[in-house]
Amino acid sequence: MRTKRLVAVVSGGLLTAAVMTGCGEASDDGGDGGSSGDDYCGMIEDVQGEFSSLEDSDPTLGDLSALSDRLGDIADAAPSEVSDDWKKMDSTLGDMVTALEDAGVDEDKPLQEGVKEVVTEDTSKAGELTESAQAMTQLDTQKLEKNVQEECDIDLGEDS
Repeated sequence: MRTKRLVAVVSGGLLTAAVMTGCGEASDDGGDGGSSGDDYCGMIEDVQGEFSSLEDSDPTLGDLSALSDRLGDIADAAPSEVSDDWKKMDSTLGDMVTALEDAGVDEDKPLQEGVKEVVTEDTSKAGELTESAQAMTQLDTQKLEKNVQEECDIDLGEDS
C-alpha cells in the first residue's frame, strides 16, 4: 500500500536525521560561527541525551520541530569547517517540519499515525511529504559525525 510506504519513508528519514544529529540546546552567547568548542560540544551532549529517545519511539511533529529549532544554534556554535553542513541540516529538517505542518499533521500525535491520517484523507499530499523525506535521507552526515567525534569525543552513532 502506498500510504504505508510513505509513512515509512517520512518517519525513517526523520528518525535517521533526528537520532544522528545529536544537536544541541541554545547558549546564551548566541554563537558566532566559531565559538568555543565547549559550547558546541556542550550543546551536542545536552540534546543528544534529550532526543536519544526518538530512536526507540515514534516522535511527534512537536519533537521534530523542537529538534529543528536547535540545529540553528548548533550551526552558530560549530567550527567554521562544519557550520554550513549544520545549516544545511537545519534547513532540510525545517523544510520537512514545514511540509508536515502544511499537510496538517497533528503536532502532538505520533508521526507515523499523523502522516497516515493526513495521506489517507488527501493522497495529493503524499508527493510533497515524500520529497521532503527523501531530502532528509540524502543528507551526507559523515563530515558532521567525524567533526563531532574529533572535536567533542562524542560518537553520534552510539546509543546514549
